Amino acid sequence: MSERRRDVLTGPYDLGRSLFVADHGSRNPTIRQIGAGELHRATHTPEGPAALRVLVDPSAGTVDSETWGPGASWLLARVPSLLGLDDRPPRLEGLPGRLQRRCPGVRMVRAPSVFELLVAYVLRQRVAWRDAVATQYEIQAKLGVPAPGPLALQLPPSAAQWRTLGATDLAAMGIERKRARTILGLAARADRVSEWAALAPEAFAAKIELLPGIGPWTSGMVRGWGLGDPDVVPLGDYELPSMVAWGLTREARADDARMVELLAPWAGQRFRVIRQLWAAGIRAPRFGPRIRGQRPR
Repeated sequence: MSERRRDVLTGPYDLGRSLFVADHGSRNPTIRQIGAGELHRATHTPEGPAALRVLVDPSAGTVDSETWGPGASWLLARVPSLLGLDDRPPRLEGLPGRLQRRCPGVRMVRAPSVFELLVAYVLRQRVAWRDAVATQYEIQAKLGVPAPGPLALQLPPSAAQWRTLGATDLAAMGIERKRARTILGLAARADRVSEWAALAPEAFAAKIELLPGIGPWTSGMVRGWGLGDPDVVPLGDYELPSMVAWGLTREARADDARMVELLAPWAGQRFRVIRQLWAAGIRAPRFGPRIRGQRPR
């Protein structure tokens, strides 16, 4: 049995750019986009595992969603916030406004599971994107279980699954001791983390950054992608400051302080500006080798 709902679109809507599905990797078995208007996703909810299918029809102005599994009702009720359908983007000024007109329909979204998102960003700490994605694929191959429904998805590892593992198990999957300790610590506090996700973004950050291994970058990314915070500026990213500087001023290199300075005119919507830069494909020039992740020794 499945559950269904239909939502009405208000204004332009870009499914792929709103959820940044490509950032999960093209072979991720927990989430996939088919064409411009169909999304499949699997997740754990407080009521159990669930899977979601979304069909966006811009010509009809509708979004049809269907869910399966014990968590179907919970997930279906949160579709508007998960997809950003309840977001009302303000009109941005300056260059971000021009990018907004070039790439309309980018919405702020929320994650169905903040715990799952935290784990994903811990895996990306201090390594290149492609190395983190490769590690996620390896984890799914070892820990993934089928999601409910007919979509042939896998569920991300649950907190209970992570709690059965030790640092040695994670080392075999390419996760060195520091990140392993962080993930296992999150798994031990998964219920508390889920409670914190209901707090305001600033209050969430104050709580989550007290945990070992969680700093401003991980917290900021989760606030932006998981809690729908339109103003957070993730600090400590290797590429983000230069991307922002190149997009706004054609400066090829910048640090966190310069990024914050450049984003100041859009206070209140700074992460939304970053999202528009990403959506437009802005990238700073590369002058050196990319960062590579390393297997533990």
